[in-house]
Formats: sequence, C-alpha cells, structure tokens
Amino acid sequence: MTSLEVRVGQVVEVLAEEVNSESPLVITGRMSDNTLVHFNVPTDNKDDYIGKLLDVKITENCRFYLMGEL
Repeated sequence: MTSLEVRVGQVVEVLAEEVNSESPLVITGRMSDNTLVHFNVPTDNKDDYIGKLLDVKITENCRFYLMGEL
C-alpha cells in the first residue's frame, strides 16, 4: 500500500489554491505535506474557497494525486 492509498477514507486539511484549469467544477489544493488534492465544492462561487484551509474527505487515489469531496 502506498502513502497515498492509506489516505483514502480519511478527512485531511487542504489549502485550496485555484480552480482547476482542466475542469472548472473542481478546486485544486495541497495538503501540508504538499500532496496534490482535487475536489468538488457544492457551490457555483468556487472563488470563495481559494486561500482557505478546508477539511476534505479523500475518496480516490489517482497515483500522483488524490481526489476528494467536502
């Protein structure tokens, strides 16, 4: 099991950095160990989340990054 695989199912703190350039429905952020996390937020005004620390539940390991949800 890799270090990213053990995160699936955990709630982790993520700094929301930007709206994802490939999918405007997703925000990209990083955990404190610099792991990349992509996650959906339940609103159209995604800019309200940028720069904030959020608790994100990790739902999927995608090898080089994690997917999650609020």
